[in-house]
Order: sequence, then C-alpha cells, then structure tokens
Amino acid sequence: MHDASDQASPSRLVEQKTVPALFDKWIGERIPVFLGTNYLSQELPFSNWYRFKEAFSPEIVKQAITEHPVSVETCLDPFSGSGTTALTAQFMGISSVSFEVNPFLADLGRAKVETYDVKEIHAAFDEIMAVAEKLGSASDVFSETWLPETFVEPGKNGKWLFNVDVAHRVLTLRKAISSLPNPAQRRLFRVILGSSLIENSNVTINGKGRRYRNKWQYRSKTGSDLMRTFQMRAAQCFVDIEKFSLKSATVANIELQDIRDQNLCFPKFDVSVFSPPYPNSFDYTDVYNVELWMMGYLKSRENNIELRKKTITSHLQVTRPFSVLAEKPASLMQALFELEKRREHLWDKRITGMLETYFFEMSNLLRRLLTSKKPKGRVWIIVGNSQYAGVEIETGQILAEIAEDMGFSIVMNEVSRKLRTSPQQGGAPKLGESILVLG
Repeated sequence: MHDASDQASPSRLVEQKTVPALFDKWIGERIPVFLGTNYLSQELPFSNWYRFKEAFSPEIVKQAITEHPVSVETCLDPFSGSGTTALTAQFMGISSVSFEVNPFLADLGRAKVETYDVKEIHAAFDEIMAVAEKLGSASDVFSETWLPETFVEPGKNGKWLFNVDVAHRVLTLRKAISSLPNPAQRRLFRVILGSSLIENSNVTINGKGRRYRNKWQYRSKTGSDLMRTFQMRAAQCFVDIEKFSLKSATVANIELQDIRDQNLCFPKFDVSVFSPPYPNSFDYTDVYNVELWMMGYLKSRENNIELRKKTITSHLQVTRPFSVLAEKPASLMQALFELEKRREHLWDKRITGMLETYFFEMSNLLRRLLTSKKPKGRVWIIVGNSQYAGVEIETGQILAEIAEDMGFSIVMNEVSRKLRTSPQQGGAPKLGESILVLG
C-alpha cells in the first residue's frame, strides 16, 4: 500500500468528448491530476459515502468508454472495490457487471448503484431510529463475545477499538436495520452504519491498515456520538440519491465472487476497467477489518481465514499452495533471478513463490478476459509495482508481456505516477504505477 500524497508526473489526459449530462453534473468541472488514483474523487457524491483507499478516478472509466473505437454497451470489472467502474458506467448510461470478494465492499458498490424511492428510504430511516430507541435501554440484549477481544472495552492488554457504549449502539442499530423488510434498504443502511464506525473508534485507517489514535485513551466517544454520525451520513446519502435519481435506470450488477473460480463465466464485454491488488505483500482485507467484524460479515477466525484465501495471492497472511507459471515472461524471469540472488535479505523466503502465484492467477484472469471480450474489446488495468530487497517488480510490464504472449495487443503501457516504497525501503516515491490498455 502506498501514501495518498504520492508524487508523480501528470497523467496523459485525452481531449474532452461529449458524455451524458448526468455524468458532467456528478463530476463537475474538476480535472484529475492522476487518472490512476481517487485523490480528490472522495468528495464526489456517492464516492463520499465511504473513504475507500484504493479506488481509481471516474475519469479513467470515462476515458475508456469515450476512447473506445466502437459504441460501448457493457463494462466489466473483476475487482469492484468501491464500485467506481459500475457507478461511472451507470452515470454514462452503460450497463455493467462487476465482481468483488469482500462482502462489505460488495454491499458498498451495490448500495451506490441501487434504485431507491426517496420517500421510502426516509420512512425506513425513521423506523430504524424508532426501533433502536426501544432497544437502546436494554443493555443486555446483545453480546459482543464473538468479536475479537481487541475490539470492545476492556479489550486486550489495555487496548480496545470501541468503547462499550459505542459498541452496544452499533449492535442496536444493526438489529434495527435487520428488521427492515426491503433488502436493498437493509444494505443501504448497513453501508451507512459501516461508514460511521471508524470516526467513533479509537483507531484510524490508512493504506497500511489501522493504528491507534494519538492519546486515544482520552477519546470519550459515546453511543450518542455514533447516532449523530449515522444520522449525518444518512442525510448526505439521501441528498445524493435524490439529486441523481435518474442514474439508476441503467443496470449495474455487482456479484460477490472469487474471480479465480474457474467455473465463473464472464459476460461478453466491450470495455473492462479494473485495478487488481498490487503484489506488495499486503492483504487488502486488513483495511476493512473493522467493518467486516463489527457489521457481522465475519463471525469467527475461520470466516476471516476463508475470506483471505479467496483473495488474489498478493500477500502471505494465510498459508496456501503456490503455483508455477509455465511460460514466464522475460521481465518476471529477471526479477525472480535477482530475488534469488538476494534471498538472504528477503524478510520472508516465500516471497518469490507468492509473486509467481500472483502472476499465474493474473495470467488465468487475462486469458478469460481475452475469450470474453468482444472483437474490438479493450481491457484497462491500473496496477502498481512493488519492491523486495531492492528489486523492483515491474508489475505493469510483466502483465503486458503475459498478455501479448497470449494474443492481446498492447494499446498503451505507461507509468502514470510514482508510488512510495515502504518505510523499510526508504519511503521514496520511486515505484511506478502503470495504466495498461490491452486490445
């Protein structure tokens, strides 16, 4: 993971083309500095529902659609994340299909592209607040015993994420939300509650996971604070939904799915825009660990391990068998050769196996995209390099060589900005993040 303030040379921006007025209303007159990052995009309607750390800009999806040689009918995103591809395509009147392995993020994306009746969601909110008020006085209604012991006061070793009153109010609101009969409304309010958690916790979240706030012991957050945050975030969501109600006329399906499943069939598509996990030995589910546990997506250590195993092999958080890429491109062979020479300097000797498995899995994904894209279809990939023992893994270039060997043409392969290395490796902005376009 890398710092949001990463330095870079400006990305190549294409000539402005005509797009639906609704998209322009959503984006406004902003011009992104980097297409591969969501820097400044987080303040946009819908994007501001949750501070997603790894999103790319809506403008790169727009560019992929407007630059396409033929009219675009369907977009595909194998790594939905916060739903940027689906949401942008919806604003541009393009149907989309996306896949996401993280259940909280799948709900986040689905909530953004759902169709709502404004009066009904206001009524649902009132119902939630009424039920929560009735449950609020029954302090023994819920038990947090299934949560990791570090989550709720008194925690473990004198540390905890949530004060007792806040944790109880979270579970009370969850119970009230679960009483709604409409599943789309339940999902919306789960997302709103999930987005209210960190602000009322003793930790902050960045691209490297969570850390305790400075002087968190004196941070006296209460259940009332959580309720105010929940109300404020709900009000903002209602404003966005009402202002942009017309966007939901376009179909946007987001499936909860491990895209490595060989039984999964991708639909035929014109354009695919996505950013896979970077091979930087970081498990991205760690960033959303608080929401996954507190919102009940995870109920046990086994659930947590199962989810980690469904992610692309870009980390070493769980033990799983490695795979061998039969035809290794030259850039990967050179990187593995250099890593082997520096093997004694690697912080984990499994890194080479992890890297080869990562590219094995990405190769399988590219092969399936090749067979699913329409004759003039294109695949846009935003991906960053990583570095181990001083050896830079040129992810974009390696994927380009793999793709070309299997029959893709390389429409574009350029470094859009520089990412920072880890603090252990100096923290300088030197790792390339590439925009790779395959035809």
